[in-house]
Amino acid sequence: MTISILGADYISFYDYAKIKGLSVGSMINRAKKGKYNTAKRLGKKWYASRTELDNIYYQYGIPDSEDFITAREYAKINELVYTTLIEDIKNGKYSTPLKYKATWYINKTEVPCSNIRDEYLTITEFAEQNNRTRKEIEKIIDSGKLKYFRKSPLGYIYIHKDEKLP
Repeated sequence: MTISILGADYISFYDYAKIKGLSVGSMINRAKKGKYNTAKRLGKKWYASRTELDNIYYQYGIPDSEDFITAREYAKINELVYTTLIEDIKNGKYSTPLKYKATWYINKTEVPCSNIRDEYLTITEFAEQNNRTRKEIEKIIDSGKLKYFRKSPLGYIYIHKDEKLP
């Protein structure tokens, strides 16, 4: 239920929690601790500005864009192993995933990182393969002496498995 308070749209915690898959109890506890600037208690119900709640919980909810599909669908389309995809999502190898309740969603236009897994090594793996420390490899990358490395959208660096050290 939405009500208007001083010209702003307020929504009940119950309704908002239902839409976003949140816990009403957690929202009430946050309100009691002063975590919401606009929270108001009217009778037994709690309300807050819809705008404030959307700004806080923007990452919750099923993506409304047609570009987002479930991780299972993404794995099937891109011929990936679902469990490996979820592991890669949790390790930050993708930039667009969103989680709603127990389901992961990902932008269907995101390029799979499976080619990184097959052809590239992490800095740590590359260092171990070449009997060097991670810091030594990072210095070599910073000096521009390595040619075949990639940076993921989240800043992870992968080095081609056939790269030769200078």
